[in-house]
Amino acid sequence: MFLTFEWLNTWSHFTTKNPGTMSFSYNLNTYSHHQLKQWLTILYRNQLLEESINNHFLDKALFRHYPLNNHSGFLKLAAGIFFNSQHDFQFLLPGDLMQALASGMDTEEILAITHNKHYYEKSINIFSPLHFFNEAKHILATSGIKSHHAAAGAGLARSLKIYESEGIVVCPLPRQALTEGIVFEAILAADREMLPVLYIIHDDIPENNHDYADIFGRLNNTYLSYCDNTNFFDTINATRKAYRLVKEEQLPVILTGKGTLSGEQMFDLFTDSLIETAQFSKEEIRQSGEDVRNELHKANRIIESLNEPVPAGIIRKTTKGYDAQEQPPEEHHEAVTLSHAISATISEQLEKYHHSFYLSFLADSNSHEEHLPLQITYTGPKMLTTNTTPELLVAMAGGMCYYKEHMRIIALPAADASCLWTILNQLTEMVFLTWKTRQNIHMLLRIPVNGYDGSGPFLSQKTEAALLALPGIRIVYPAFADDAAGLIRTAMQSPGITVMLESKALYEDALAAAPVHPHHEVGLGSARLAREGNDITLITYGNTVHLAIRAAEKIAAEYNLQAEVVDIRSILPIDKSTILRSIQKTHRALVVSEGYIFSGVVAEIAAMVSQEAYTMLEAPVGRVGAVFTPIPYQKEAETMVLPSVSGIIDEALDILEY
Repeated sequence: MFLTFEWLNTWSHFTTKNPGTMSFSYNLNTYSHHQLKQWLTILYRNQLLEESINNHFLDKALFRHYPLNNHSGFLKLAAGIFFNSQHDFQFLLPGDLMQALASGMDTEEILAITHNKHYYEKSINIFSPLHFFNEAKHILATSGIKSHHAAAGAGLARSLKIYESEGIVVCPLPRQALTEGIVFEAILAADREMLPVLYIIHDDIPENNHDYADIFGRLNNTYLSYCDNTNFFDTINATRKAYRLVKEEQLPVILTGKGTLSGEQMFDLFTDSLIETAQFSKEEIRQSGEDVRNELHKANRIIESLNEPVPAGIIRKTTKGYDAQEQPPEEHHEAVTLSHAISATISEQLEKYHHSFYLSFLADSNSHEEHLPLQITYTGPKMLTTNTTPELLVAMAGGMCYYKEHMRIIALPAADASCLWTILNQLTEMVFLTWKTRQNIHMLLRIPVNGYDGSGPFLSQKTEAALLALPGIRIVYPAFADDAAGLIRTAMQSPGITVMLESKALYEDALAAAPVHPHHEVGLGSARLAREGNDITLITYGNTVHLAIRAAEKIAAEYNLQAEVVDIRSILPIDKSTILRSIQKTHRALVVSEGYIFSGVVAEIAAMVSQEAYTMLEAPVGRVGAVFTPIPYQKEAETMVLPSVSGIIDEALDILEY
């Protein structure tokens, strides 16, 4: 017999995997006096800390972004009680004080976070004093994007399953998160792959809601259960059963609680039941409360003696990454295409690193065979394909990284850059989590970008400007096969998130082909001279590197002037020193990009040059980029919108004649 929510019984198409018999009927007589006292202590500690934290915010006139223990009830206590910090992982919602305490965080640690004190290095919280986390105890936190951990949790559960861990992932969800498509997609992914994840919904789901019936009706392997969030042992029994099902049956479980209680109400109900059943005397409860008050007073004194973190020490910038070693190709190395270099290097890196995986969208079965290598550049045991959306693929990739510090993930969420706009929220959340908790993840995110191939406004996205607005990532854009290979090798060794933009127009273009040394690396934030010259510096990257080289050759042939071409290769961080050294020699600069001039890479580089090379310049900084309009499909119209060799020459000559 399949188990359903009480309010789901009318859904004729709803089924779940039958987990067999696993009954629990625990009560006050089941547990030891010591265990009951532990729970009593947590409830009292929660109540006193709520009061203490609220008073702290009032005294300091601080704005509290999130409520403490929102939609509380015994389910928050139960979720933490059964959490095993040695093997399990848990994402806490902002303000989840009760669950943090029940999961093993101590009073001093909670107060250090809320008071912004330097308790230990990873307790520093520069984002919000109500984000409780402890990486060592596998307690992860989320930001205001409450849907992210539903997807990241599924990814983390995937890692647990791959490595056959006995742990599970616990993901609390507010009901409003169920209005977001990615949450349902994450639940479906967990169901499809049978991932060890427990989704806990702390507040009521409306009865007879056909929207939920539609989504839950698609689940084949997920166990659904509910409990009375206002009844301690009903909640304990349901939560214990949920944990056991995920751990022993390897089933994803959704557990929801009906009803809410405040911290004070929970404490009163629990103490009343202890007294009525003669488990505790009033004196024992009073003494227990006195012990917790003394503990809180002691913790407050310790926190008052701690220093606040030095501001300069907690502001973290994008890291440059691994110190790469560039290796020139040897004579016997033959030139390979950009696509071949990417494919071969990814395969090489996945073999090199034991804890590495390649995540790719599931290619359309109707795709032409010759296009598949461009979409999936690795086939092997470490490749995971999915037919899910790009944003879920990226979020799950980030979740997989949280399992081991040395995990390395390469992700290709889609065949073109149109996926960027859907993954930005998830990418933002990953940066937030890694900065806040100082977790070291290694992720290379591939985004194929179009241009000069008639792909039109939807596929020829100009992604750089949007990515530049996201501090905490690195952005690279290779124009040659050897640089692509070198950047991949460096990115895989550098903690953090690297986004590699790849020109699909250059994949098989002979202009981008180059011999690749097997140990060649390219530093993140390292430019190179694609052509030397003395009269003007052309600063560029990606597709327009080749246009700039052709323009420089024509200028040399027709005007006997030598343009130096600087291929920056890395957009963020950027190699200022190479650019400035070139301008010091030429005294003139022209920035060229396939992207838009307004509010993009061109604008940033031009501003940097104008400010830092002002005394070197003998002419204003020039800019060449795409016309600020959606890219048209028609080839002739596209040519008019995108930068061209003739357009670069005209702008360069204007600067040279200034």
